[in-house]
Amino acid sequence: RQMSPTEPESPSPITELSDAYVAEYARRRPIIATYIGLPVAQDQLDDLSPAGLADGYEFTTATARRLAELPSTGPADDIAREVLAERLEVDADRFRSGWAHADLNVLASPLQAVREVFDLMPTDTTADVETIARRMAVVPAALLGYRQSLLQAAANGQVAAVRQVDRCAEQCDVYSGRTAERGFFAGLAGTLTAGPDGSAAVSRELAAELNAAATAADQAYAELGDFLRTELR
Repeated sequence: RQMSPTEPESPSPITELSDAYVAEYARRRPIIATYIGLPVAQDQLDDLSPAGLADGYEFTTATARRLAELPSTGPADDIAREVLAERLEVDADRFRSGWAHADLNVLASPLQAVREVFDLMPTDTTADVETIARRMAVVPAALLGYRQSLLQAAANGQVAAVRQVDRCAEQCDVYSGRTAERGFFAGLAGTLTAGPDGSAAVSRELAAELNAAATAADQAYAELGDFLRTELR
C-alpha cells in the first residue's frame, strides 16, 4: 500500500540487523563505543584475550549468516547488505589470519587504545569520575588478556617487527611513569581529585578509589613493557 507523507516507513530486516549489529558490537567493544559516542559500557574495556577475540569472531560469523538469509527490499537494501557484509568479512578474515591476536604497533593497536580512550571520557560530574575510576580499575585485566593474545600469536610465528616491539615498550615506559614525571593514570587521578582552588574535587572515598585504580593501571603498563622486552621480543 502507498505510505502517507507523515507515516514513518518501517525499517527493512537488513536495516534492523545492521542497527542491532552496531548496538551489540558497541557493547562487546566498549572502547569503540566511547570513540563513536555511544553510552554503552563506558566503565568497561574490551576483552582482548584469545577467548574474547574468539567470542567476537563467533558474533561476526553469526551476523554474516543471518545477513545472507534476509531478503532485500530494493537497491538501498542491496547497498546496505554489501556494506555490512564487507565489514563482517574483513573482521572474520583478520581473525582467521591470526593477526588480530598479534596486533602491536606504535600508532593504533590495543596498547594505545586502552590508554587513549580515557582522553575521550567526560569529567564534568561526580558520576563521570566514578565511571572513569571503574574503567581504570579494569586496565590490568585488559592488558593481561592482550598479553595472552600476543603470546598465542607468537606461538604461531606471528609477531610484530622488533622495532615495533621496542618502541611500544618505550611507550609503556611513558604511560607507566618510568620515563615520565609520573604515570598517565596517576596524573589523571590527580587532575580529577584536585579542585581549582586546591580543595578536594571529589569525596575522600572516590579519591581513594581513583588513586588505587591509577596505581594498578600504571603498574599494568610497566608490566606490559617488561613483557614486550623479556618475552615477546
